Amino acid sequence: MQLSAGMNTSRKGCQPPIETGRKGEGGFALLTVLLTLVAMTALAAAGFALSDSDYRVSQNHRSSLQAFLASNAGLYDYMGTVYNGDTLRTYGFPTGDVRAAGRKLIDIGDGRVVYEVAARASYDAPEGGTATRTVSTLAIYSDGDIDALAAISALPGLDKDGGSGTISGYDSADEDDCELAVAAPIPGVLVPPGGYTQNGGSPVPEGNPAQKELEESALIDYIDIPWQEISSGQGLYPDVRIPGDAWPDFNQLPSESWPLVFVDGSSALNATDSGRGTLIVTGDLTMSGSFNWDGLILVGGVMTSNGNNNVQGAVLTGLDVLLGEDVAETHIAHGTKTFQYNSCNVLRASEQGFGGLHEVPGTWSERL
Repeated sequence: MQLSAGMNTSRKGCQPPIETGRKGEGGFALLTVLLTLVAMTALAAAGFALSDSDYRVSQNHRSSLQAFLASNAGLYDYMGTVYNGDTLRTYGFPTGDVRAAGRKLIDIGDGRVVYEVAARASYDAPEGGTATRTVSTLAIYSDGDIDALAAISALPGLDKDGGSGTISGYDSADEDDCELAVAAPIPGVLVPPGGYTQNGGSPVPEGNPAQKELEESALIDYIDIPWQEISSGQGLYPDVRIPGDAWPDFNQLPSESWPLVFVDGSSALNATDSGRGTLIVTGDLTMSGSFNWDGLILVGGVMTSNGNNNVQGAVLTGLDVLLGEDVAETHIAHGTKTFQYNSCNVLRASEQGFGGLHEVPGTWSERL
C-alpha cells in the first residue's frame, strides 16, 4: 500500500499534552502555605502576648516589692523613733511616702498600753499603675517609770566602812537639765529596820530622811518593781546583753544615748567600764577603782563597792529578796565614794531602758 504523500507517520501533532500532577493540586498547596503562614503568625502573636504578660507580671511584682520594702522600713522607723503609739508620722523614701500610726487596743495597767502599729506605702510605677502594701505589728508602750526611792535602796541592808564619801538623797541635777529638775529630796538609804551599819566616823547618809527603814513586807511592797520579769529578761529589749555582746564603748555612743545593759549573772566592773544608762545585774556586782555610772543600777544579789566609785542616779540592790531569796547585805568598803541621787539621770535611763514602744515578738503581719 502506498502512503499518501505528506502524511506524518509519527502522529506527533495528534499527541495529547502531558499532565504534571493531579488535577487541582496546585490550589491545595497554596492553601497549605497560607494556613501555615496564618498559624505561624498566630503563634508569633501569642508569643508576643505572653512575653508582654510576663513583662507586666514582672513589673507588677517589682512595684509591689518596692511598696512592701518601704512600708516595712516605715514601720520600724516608727517603732524606733516614736515614744508612744498616739502619733501619726509620714516618712519620705525614694519610692514614695509611708504613713505610719498606732491604734490603741487595751490598757493593761502599770503604765503599759497595747497598740497595733501599721505602716502603709504606695509606689507609683514609671510604667503606670500604683502598688500599695500595708504591714503591722503589735507593740507595748511603757512609761518606763522606775521610781528612785533612795540614793541606795538595799533590801538586805547596807554595811559601810568608815565615815568618808557621800550617800545623798538630795537631787544633784542642774536646773533646766531636764523637765523634772530639780526633784524633792529622797532618803539617802532605804533599808529594813537596823539595816544600815557603819564602822567608824559620822553617819554618811543624808536626805529626807537620811535613813528610811521599813519592815520587810512593807519594804517589798514599797519597792514595787517587777523584778521577776526584769531578771528573767521578759519584756526587756536590752541594747547590750551579756554574755553575748561586748561591753559598750561609751566614748563612741551619742551623748543622748542611755543604753540598757543587761548582765545575766555576776559582774566585776572597773574604771574602763564606766558609762551611763540602766545597768541590770541579775547576780552579784562588784565595782572597783574609779568606776563611774550615770543613771540606774539594779542588782539581784550582793553589791560590793571598792575604790572611789561615783554613781549619779540611784541604786537598788538585793532585789532577789523580792523573789523570796536570802541575800547578804550590800557592802561599801573604805574609800571616797559618791552615791548621789540625780533625777535627770534616772529619768533618761528609765525612759530609754524601760519606756517607749517595743514590738511584741511574733505579731508582725501584712494586711491584705
